[in-house]
Amino acid sequence: MEPLVFRTLVRIVAVYLAAVGAAFSFLRLYRPDSTGPQAALVAVPLAAAIGYFMGARACRKEERLILDAIEHPRLEDGRRAVAFGPVEALGPLLTSPITRQACVAYQYLIDHESRSLHGPGMWVRDYWGMAVTPFQIRTPAGPVRVLGYARLEGANQQYVTEEAYRAAEDYVRATAYRHPTGLGEREGSLAEPISTESDAFQDDICANAKHVGQTLHEDAAGLRKQRLSEARLDAGQAVCALGYYSAEKGALVPTTQGVKQLRIATQSPEFFAADNRATARSLSWWGVGAAVIAVAAALATRWW
Repeated sequence: MEPLVFRTLVRIVAVYLAAVGAAFSFLRLYRPDSTGPQAALVAVPLAAAIGYFMGARACRKEERLILDAIEHPRLEDGRRAVAFGPVEALGPLLTSPITRQACVAYQYLIDHESRSLHGPGMWVRDYWGMAVTPFQIRTPAGPVRVLGYARLEGANQQYVTEEAYRAAEDYVRATAYRHPTGLGEREGSLAEPISTESDAFQDDICANAKHVGQTLHEDAAGLRKQRLSEARLDAGQAVCALGYYSAEKGALVPTTQGVKQLRIATQSPEFFAADNRATARSLSWWGVGAAVIAVAAALATRWW
């Protein structure tokens, strides 16, 4: 199992067990003859509420960190820091698969729609991947390298032009793909080597096991029915990155703390802070809703 998936499952289980304990303690006071299964059911929305509030708290912390960095740009060794400014390539530029543009990083998705007779269709991932060349961010506090992979946030765009489909088909035919290995990959997530310290990455994954280690796929010509998405990080583009800073390496580096070790957004620090604030607000409201359901379920056990 992938380390990220394992740590996420451990957190979910820990939160749920804490919610079970809290629900059981409350129900024993509210109704002494309550049972363990009742506490287990009440704990489901309660655990969801706790998770939402924890997520909102994390987003608020990120927002405060970004706003503080705007006023006082600084890089402290061993602390989570914000690096914002234009990107400067330190290695050979890459060519993105769908738009064929020179860039320092890209990620792409190729999906098809699975239709259902009894409900709305859903998009299923066929091909996905990413690549990064060595680069640094020229910040007000000095240049900062990025020694790890982070998904580009808020940058995905869909393309429907003839040129985009032709470029995607050429890329699929010329690329030796690998098959998904873990749970997250099988569900179609981007490969995210979040614990690997490096300045260059490349990975291409295909859901079809027949297209593994090969450079020609008979279905490549059928991409016209697929949805193409791509995100790029262009040389000179302004970004806002968050991560743990190493003074020795002059870089943001991976860490085992948190689910999102490194974050890169292709937007200004002000907009990135606003996005974190909006996300925190939404998660808080979801948490309130889940908490109300948990309380209602606990009170309703009197009639179970």
